[in-house]
Amino acid sequence: MASGLYLSIGPAAALLGVCPKTLRRWEYAGKLIPSFRTSGGHRRYHRTCILSSLNQRPEDPMSAAPELASLPVRPRVAIYGRVSASKQRVTGDLERQLTELRQYCANKGYLLTGI
Repeated sequence: MASGLYLSIGPAAALLGVCPKTLRRWEYAGKLIPSFRTSGGHRRYHRTCILSSLNQRPEDPMSAAPELASLPVRPRVAIYGRVSASKQRVTGDLERQLTELRQYCANKGYLLTGI
């Protein structure tokens, strides 16, 4: 990773845990604007801006993952649980799976969009 004061889009995205395309979308949406562009049009992000977006505390105290909750867009996920026998469904195995998956998503700061 680059060690300078300004990061190009690749290292900035890696530091945030997203792909460079996401940073481009955030710029178009006005959520995370690069500090400047080079004469060739390449984005440069100030290292402290990227780090501060990682370290911001979320407004929602219920969130257990502040590094994701402070990002402009939280990762969206859908969960899937299954049982192989109807007996497992009757004994509640499916609901236990889904409960654990919901809790995992909440702990990671993911936005649950489907089950």
